[in-house]
Amino acid sequence: MDNNTQHTRQERTCEKCGKTGPGDMAYFWYGRASRPRAIDVFTKVYTVQVKGSRSAWICTRCTRRSMIFHLQPWLLLGIPLFVYFGLSIQFGHSALLGTVLGYSLLLYAVLYLASMGSSHHLLEFWFGAGSRQAIKVHKKALKKQGYNAFWTPGENEKMRSNR
Repeated sequence: MDNNTQHTRQERTCEKCGKTGPGDMAYFWYGRASRPRAIDVFTKVYTVQVKGSRSAWICTRCTRRSMIFHLQPWLLLGIPLFVYFGLSIQFGHSALLGTVLGYSLLLYAVLYLASMGSSHHLLEFWFGAGSRQAIKVHKKALKKQGYNAFWTPGENEKMRSNR
């Protein structure tokens, strides 16, 4: 579950789907971001003015849906299989599957362990799931007020550590 939520597990009406069920209060920050300024080919700098934070009651079902339909875990699973099938077509044998998956899992384990103590956590897609749903609830109204930047508590921690 989102580690940036208030864990109450009460039965309330979800602000995302409108159904009643267990869930959590999810938080996010919003503000205004300037146009990006390119430092080099790979780096862009944004100036962000933090204007406030909001919260929304998000049910467990919507939080899980956000985790499942996020692109990152599917890429983590899909890239090794894509490499495997590409290699098996090129070399004509399938003995590489265990090796490709083994090395991939080892790489992901190392990245995960390296990111655990850092504010740049590998699994932000998992920890920020409830907050991403809360952003969807409030984004339209906040955009009408002129705000164009929205971020989860994990992303907020990253921004603060990069100052």
